[in-house]
Amino acid sequence: MGSSNSLHTISRRQVLCDQQRMESSSGQGRDRRMWVDTSTILEILKLRDEKKREAERIEKELGLAPGLVGRLGDKVGKP
Repeated sequence: MGSSNSLHTISRRQVLCDQQRMESSSGQGRDRRMWVDTSTILEILKLRDEKKREAERIEKELGLAPGLVGRLGDKVGKP
């Protein structure tokens, strides 16, 4: 059973990797990106938490897929 789970995990990672590559290589994903890098995540969090912008506005301004900002979760306080 362990090898079956490992194979599923590897297969799923490949699917996700392929999706990310396709989005970054095609011009179609430019206005509805689902994959973002850490600097974009930090920019999203700054706009949302510090500048109090609404999720929909952030997604539109940064060309993100609807719901992406919400998937980042609630604001986390500083330690």
